[in-house]
Amino acid sequence: MAAVAEPGYPVNLPARHLVTSEPNSLPFARQVAADVDSALSQQPPPEMARLNRLLRIRRHLALHFGDDAAALAAAARIRAWPTETSERAHAGLTTPARVAARHDAQAFEREFTRLLGARPRDVAVRANPVSYP
Repeated sequence: MAAVAEPGYPVNLPARHLVTSEPNSLPFARQVAADVDSALSQQPPPEMARLNRLLRIRRHLALHFGDDAAALAAAARIRAWPTETSERAHAGLTTPARVAARHDAQAFEREFTRLLGARPRDVAVRANPVSYP
């Protein structure tokens, strides 16, 4: 198996060791998080597609590290973009539910159901598939 090596990521381990070993993956994940935070702070901001990808990575890593505030902030920024009412109605359902479930496994279903039930009840919203920020 090939080693994972990217500029700025001094990791000389087979990729499987990054995903199966916390001591190996933690430094890599912290470096990725620092790089994402740096890219998000650039002026001018990255173009919209790249900014969207960076925020999704940031949200994912924040959830991984237990940083609920950062995960919710990234999800809120992602949710603010969709221009169609139906897309906006479905954006941001899973992150708050995952944060709620961190200390209570059954909280995900309760929070997701609550958030889904609060969505507007019109044809465009029901026809649009749920997105997962």
